[in-house]
Amino acid sequence: MGENIRLTAADGFELGAYRARPEAAPRGGVVVVQEIFGVNLHIRSVCDGYAEAGYLAVAPALYDRIEPDAQLGYTSDDVTRGREIRAKCDMANVIADVAAAAESAAEGGPGGGPGAAGAAPGAARSGSWAIAGAARSSTSRPAGWAAS
Repeated sequence: MGENIRLTAADGFELGAYRARPEAAPRGGVVVVQEIFGVNLHIRSVCDGYAEAGYLAVAPALYDRIEPDAQLGYTSDDVTRGREIRAKCDMANVIADVAAAAESAAEGGPGGGPGAAGAAPGAARSGSWAIAGAARSSTSRPAGWAAS
C-alpha cells in the first residue's frame, strides 16, 4: 500500500520517509513518528492501517541524520542501539524533519492539516517529537498518541 519517499526539511536536509495513501480520496493526513526502532516494518504497518482507514500517512525517518535508513527489530540489542541513536538526535532537527513530513501529509485533504501520532508504548519521546514538529508546521494540528 505504501511507498518510500524523500522529504526535504527547512534546512535543506533530505530524509527518507514512508507514505501510505488510501485507495479513495484521503479524509485527512497524519504524521506517524517512529519508535526508537526507526521506520521499520511495524511503523510502515501503522501507516498502512491509517491508509486503510482513509488517511494519508507519512512516517519520517528521523534517524537519517545519524544513521540513514535505520530499521531495527525488537531484541535487547536493538533496544540498546535504538537508544544510542535516539540520544544523538538533535531536537531542532527532529522538529524540522517532522514538520517536513507534516507538509507532505497535508496533501491528505480537508480538515485544516494533518495530525501527528507518536507511535511508542508510553510515547514520552515520540509523542513530544510529534507534538513539537506538528506545532512547527503551518499545516498541522498537534495531537499525541501512543500505540500499545
